[in-house]
Amino acid sequence: MAKGAKVLVVDDEVVFSELMSLTFKDAGFQVECASAGRKAIEEGKKFKPDLLFCDWQLRDGTTGLDVAKALRRENPRLKVVVVTEVAEKALASLRGFPVSCLIEKPCDMRDVVKVARSLV
Repeated sequence: MAKGAKVLVVDDEVVFSELMSLTFKDAGFQVECASAGRKAIEEGKKFKPDLLFCDWQLRDGTTGLDVAKALRRENPRLKVVVVTEVAEKALASLRGFPVSCLIEKPCDMRDVVKVARSLV
């Protein structure tokens, strides 16, 4: 793993977001979190993450795809991992967009870290 690789976690479920943040920090990643798509885009432009772990449907009306597209314009090498309860719907919408991985909730945090490590 690249030492201190940066992960942006975007999820409107605060408890899940905090769990992911703590898990990534314990694994040696730098982490920032956002609970809405627009905020994630702002944060991502400042933070410049290596990895984006993003929920598919966000309460502010944006999707993980919206966030990924905006941040990919800033960093074409950004690795995108979609974490969602609606995997089938997400898969249908993601056709043609390069996503590194799709993780279905609920998920094991050890597996999430393995995915992150494999991508940096």
